[in-house]
Amino acid sequence: MTNVNVFKSNMEFSTTKFENFYKATNSASPCYIEQVACIGWVASYEDPKWKQTGLSYEDAVKEFGFKNVKAKPNGCVNGDWLIEVKDGFTSDEKEFDTPKQAIAWLETKVPFSMKLAEFI
Repeated sequence: MTNVNVFKSNMEFSTTKFENFYKATNSASPCYIEQVACIGWVASYEDPKWKQTGLSYEDAVKEFGFKNVKAKPNGCVNGDWLIEVKDGFTSDEKEFDTPKQAIAWLETKVPFSMKLAEFI
């Protein structure tokens, strides 16, 4: 696996142990592009799904882990805290003729970060 910006794009991709399969290194959610014979380039991403729970914040953290729990004060209609836990992922994928088109589509779907020092 190489941590190089393989496609020279704003969203950066590195090679993986699988041939013609690339993973984004600077996206907020898991993103991939893959060159598939007879299809072209396939772009895909996964977004975490969240669901409301009746657990207390402390119990939710014990059961699901700190990173998988969100709490919002006054998030419920009655003014109570809204506690949500991560419940798997939703995903989407689309086919393209070039990797540039695939990356452009992903950049509209998933937030990603860029280092400003790269532009100096």
